[in-house]
Amino acid sequence: MASEREEALKKAEKLLRQGKLDLAIAEYARMIEEQPRDWNTRNTLGDLYIRAAQPDKACAQYMQIADHLMHEGFYPKAAAIYKKILKIKPDEEAVQLNLGEISAKQGLLADAKTYFLGIAGRRRARGDSAGADEMVVRLGTHYRGVLQR
Repeated sequence: MASEREEALKKAEKLLRQGKLDLAIAEYARMIEEQPRDWNTRNTLGDLYIRAAQPDKACAQYMQIADHLMHEGFYPKAAAIYKKILKIKPDEEAVQLNLGEISAKQGLLADAKTYFLGIAGRRRARGDSAGADEMVVRLGTHYRGVLQR
């Protein structure tokens, strides 16, 4: 006998095939409420929000996944999800900051430099000199850590 969850997934997939995107989204959202750590379903929900032209809701789903993956140390997977967010919201500073940190932890200092200096440039352009300087210091800290190894 199929579980309640399997039935809900079948129902949501059927709704999608019928072109009932809003109802499918509601079904996936209900599943996420019941099991917030179901990352695959959360990712599917994010993808459906994109199809429904609701990028903010999609990014919120993706951000929860990426933050979890980063916290658990799955840096390449977290980076892939963060990059998915940047395709939707290219100026999302928190995402760029996390990508910079992930890049630095993986020893990809050229990538880290790109993210940190990009943030610094945007902060400087909006008159946030202290915030821009913070990014330069952060970058220097990562480089110093590599040089001291």
